[in-house]
Amino acid sequence: MRPKRFVIVAVDGGAASGKSSTSRGVASRCEFMHVDTGSHYRAVCLACLDAGVPADGGERLDQFLKKLELSASIECNQARIQINGRVPDENRLRSGAVNSEVSRYAALPSVRETVKSYQRDQVELARSRGFGGIIMEGRDIGTVILPDADLKVFLEADAATREARRREEGREDQIAARDKQDQSRKTAPLQAAGDALHIDNSKLSLEQVIERVVEAVQHCA
Repeated sequence: MRPKRFVIVAVDGGAASGKSSTSRGVASRCEFMHVDTGSHYRAVCLACLDAGVPADGGERLDQFLKKLELSASIECNQARIQINGRVPDENRLRSGAVNSEVSRYAALPSVRETVKSYQRDQVELARSRGFGGIIMEGRDIGTVILPDADLKVFLEADAATREARRREEGREDQIAARDKQDQSRKTAPLQAAGDALHIDNSKLSLEQVIERVVEAVQHCA
């Protein structure tokens, strides 16, 4: 169901709102490149933790960030971030240590500036690789990273549903705390774009959500 023209889709939402599953499904159906920007902040967070550079490291953190070289590795239709030429281990990116610290790093203007241009460059990367479009997920995609996206989607689900999803995945994630941090940060807070398509998927199946987004993509094309 590849669209007739290249389509840019921005997907935002809180923790465990279904962003990744939905975006992967839409990417598969529409022959899009999928970009998970949450993994970018996790990767930077992990690099800082490994180097012993805390979120309140000030000038030391700024200097460390300047030394990071960001590039992309495409596996099928998934664009994965490389830091200094290496793709971070997925299990380590989703570890409890990163879960508990990533929002602190992601709230820092210096960290967001470090990844912003890299994230925007993914659009041209997707074009150059012949994809039918790009679907990028995160917390500020429709408002900051890709404000001119053809389609903006904001996914929502009630707290009980999101907590249950994390338990089913066997992961520990302080969802309420992360949402509060993300919504209250001064730089690029978690919020829906004014023209976003809101989808509450608390009682919808994954396939139903994917279908709604795919239909919206077709309207854009």
